[in-house]
Amino acid sequence: MAYQGIVSDWNGTLFKPPTDEGLNKTIAYAALGHAVNGLKHGQVWKAADVARLALTKGQLEKMVRRYEAGEIPINDVYDLFNRRVLSDMPILVFSRAIYKYARSHRSDLDDNVLMPVSTAAQAGKETGILSVSYSGSIIHILGLDRLRLFGKIVAHGIVGSGSKVIGFNTDIYGRKAEVLEDRFFREGNLRPETTLYIGDSGEDEPVASVLPQGNFIVPFLATDDFKEKMASKHNAFVPKNREELQDFLRTK
Repeated sequence: MAYQGIVSDWNGTLFKPPTDEGLNKTIAYAALGHAVNGLKHGQVWKAADVARLALTKGQLEKMVRRYEAGEIPINDVYDLFNRRVLSDMPILVFSRAIYKYARSHRSDLDDNVLMPVSTAAQAGKETGILSVSYSGSIIHILGLDRLRLFGKIVAHGIVGSGSKVIGFNTDIYGRKAEVLEDRFFREGNLRPETTLYIGDSGEDEPVASVLPQGNFIVPFLATDDFKEKMASKHNAFVPKNREELQDFLRTK
């Protein structure tokens, strides 16, 4: 049966950076800059914020290394980030950091994946993004023209209170297969047998279990180990170049 839709991961798939490390650093520097600026203008209570943020930098770096080593879940990293960086950050400061990151990283979109998916969208296929990244940064990096290519973007948002940020929500981590079924199948028009999914990491692998064999595509930025694993275990398609991906999407 011909496929009807494509759902894509974001980091390491449509967008080259494999994680949100750069985004989170931009946010953290914005929080530190806001605290330092307040201190310069006589807001002496900001000294505690400056000290807290300086200490948090080292703590986060250690936790990221532990996450990369498989010792802790990513939620532990974001719990610390939410409590020590985002909590009570003015939404205006947060938003400016997102805009800054988006402006400087639009060139990191991977056209080798984006263009074939765009061609499929223009041919009438439904397209969407399912990501553990922040939805606001995805939207601003894509920009209006590219944003129109995606019918649905399901990603993490922020929790706020008044004019302050409380933190990122993290309810998609470890639940991509479930979220795909809920948001794209039960609530949307797509069905497993006619849906293709493009993803680059272990966070995406469970999605293969809810799709027919051969409906999972591994993008170019994935590791060789992940490509080999997905091809052998799930009969995933592993294109060598943009042309192979375009041909696959045209004839599938």
